[in-house]
Amino acid sequence: MPRSRRERDPRRSPSAARHADAIRLALMEVAPVGLKKPRLMAVTELSRSQIVLGLAAYHELAGEKAWPPLLWSFQSGYHFCENADELEE
Repeated sequence: MPRSRRERDPRRSPSAARHADAIRLALMEVAPVGLKKPRLMAVTELSRSQIVLGLAAYHELAGEKAWPPLLWSFQSGYHFCENADELEE
């Protein structure tokens, strides 16, 4: 039975979940390097707003689906966390 609109979190829309998965797949292809937002937009063919929605959904879905944590740094852009020390920083 489908959930009503009131029960659904706006960041967890089906399209946001697809955007999160596209971001995850793009980052898996370049791991461990990482991608900055403009390059992530080009690789995934998503707009800036879709990237933002996808990143918000990624943070929620990562815990549920055991995806690796996502980090951002000025040098690397968005990349997967490799160790616990890096995650704490």
